[in-house]
Amino acid sequence: MVSVSSKQIKELWPDDALVTWLQKGRIILGSIKDFLGYKDQNESWRRIDGLNLYEGSKEGVNGFLTASAAMAVARDLGCPIVVSAGIGGIGDIIEEPLCYDLPALAKTAITLVATSPKDMLNITIQPLIVVWMN
Repeated sequence: MVSVSSKQIKELWPDDALVTWLQKGRIILGSIKDFLGYKDQNESWRRIDGLNLYEGSKEGVNGFLTASAAMAVARDLGCPIVVSAGIGGIGDIIEEPLCYDLPALAKTAITLVATSPKDMLNITIQPLIVVWMN
């Protein structure tokens, strides 16, 4: 999240809460301190969605997971619920492709809790909770 510093995240994130990311092609499930420490040491991070997760794994890239990638990882681990900072959708930014998050919701039997539909809708309000249950 661009608007929140790593220091703020470390201070506010619960020690026992896990986060997942792609590190040199490996799916990592670890602490926020591990994630931020690794992220801050490496500059090239990709946006990884459910369509390019396994391709990124084969290529050995570092990546942030979108909600659809997090749902794919959860499905593979047998975890029924995913929490995401947001959910992407259909936007009007020409440079950005359509996000796979919404189609993934329709295809995956995972419960997604998104703190904000910020990417799906052009809004800048306080986060709200959206729960999608398949």
